[in-house]
Amino acid sequence: HPRLKEEVLKKIEEFKKEPGAQFMVINAAVLKEIGLIDAVDEVWVVVASKANRLKRLARAGQNPQAAKKRINSQPPQKEYLKIADLVIRNDGTVKQLHEKVRAGFKF
Repeated sequence: HPRLKEEVLKKIEEFKKEPGAQFMVINAAVLKEIGLIDAVDEVWVVVASKANRLKRLARAGQNPQAAKKRINSQPPQKEYLKIADLVIRNDGTVKQLHEKVRAGFKF
């Protein structure tokens, strides 16, 4: 992931130069793995039950075997909880998720 890390750091530096910029969101499931934890102010982790993740992958067209393989290849969610400043449970609707995300902002 060296190139990804380089690109994200470049975007962060560009963002800091923007007049009036308040916050930047980096959607990176591998934030820890590529060594970017120290480059951010907060880490938000979104978690969902395995059953819901499987359902969502199925709705996206992934067959059940591939979906299980994909989820089982990911680090356990508890590993992400260790680095989280904020944990958002995403087992509800999209509207509920949006409300939880909005509530996480401190402005």
